[in-house]
Amino acid sequence: NTFSNDGIDFPPWYRYLGFSWQPVQDIKIALHVLVLYLGSFTCEWLLIYHHARSLNWESDMKRSANNKESLLSHESTGGRKLPILPKPNYLFQSLKNKWIRTVRSFQAFEDEDYRWTRIRNLGIAPLAEEVIFRACLLPPLLASSRTIKRSGENEFGLLSPTEASWIAPLFFGVAHLHHFYEQYRRLPPHRKSKKIIFQLSLGVIVQWTYTTLFGAYASHVFVRTGSLCGTTLAHVFCNYMGLPNISFAHPTSVLYSYRWILTIVYFIGMSLFAVGFSSALLFPSESVIPSLLIRD
Repeated sequence: NTFSNDGIDFPPWYRYLGFSWQPVQDIKIALHVLVLYLGSFTCEWLLIYHHARSLNWESDMKRSANNKESLLSHESTGGRKLPILPKPNYLFQSLKNKWIRTVRSFQAFEDEDYRWTRIRNLGIAPLAEEVIFRACLLPPLLASSRTIKRSGENEFGLLSPTEASWIAPLFFGVAHLHHFYEQYRRLPPHRKSKKIIFQLSLGVIVQWTYTTLFGAYASHVFVRTGSLCGTTLAHVFCNYMGLPNISFAHPTSVLYSYRWILTIVYFIGMSLFAVGFSSALLFPSESVIPSLLIRD
């Protein structure tokens, strides 16, 4: 399964594009991305937990004899606070309500525009972008030479994996700048003001920043593992999850009282994500793509 050139054996062409079967490695990549969203998952579970506490509290208040206090407050009424441990039947009811809302959300697929948008965001775009910006861009970058100045003399050397992993996502980030034009084009004429342009520009800057950061991560994963499937799975997962949910920090959020718990969980998730970069359990000891390109 190799070809030779000048007596040197090289892997087949598709290995350079990450076309390899590595299910265990791909699962490790998915787990690495998952810990980054540990706070977002915790937000969802705390919403279920808080709803169960509210249901338990309302039931207790209704059973209270001659209680005519308002049931609008979710924190306390008449000195009674939400129970710390809601009864199991209220947890089950809260989980059931969450499941019903999730099932109803799939009804949106009946709308053709929504259906094709989701197919694009979770299927076509991740695969196409990973093939173009990782498989087709990174191997040539890693095989490219650059000038290094040492002791006053110019020497030629290859781009390092780190340099290539930060150069490639710049193209990936720029490829998303068209969203500014799309959003601006859809605005009615009376809304095309300088304020709106500034807001759209700010949004594009934020989007370019996080797409570039994700591109750097995906490039790192591809260089280290040589798995196009792994980077595509990570891309699909991040597109589905979106940016981490930090709305709990606003005083009007129902999760505001859990803000310290969520802050700690987010910190734990980001710490585990950072530690994972140097973990031998998640990534091979030798970067796969550079090892394919470097031959003595």
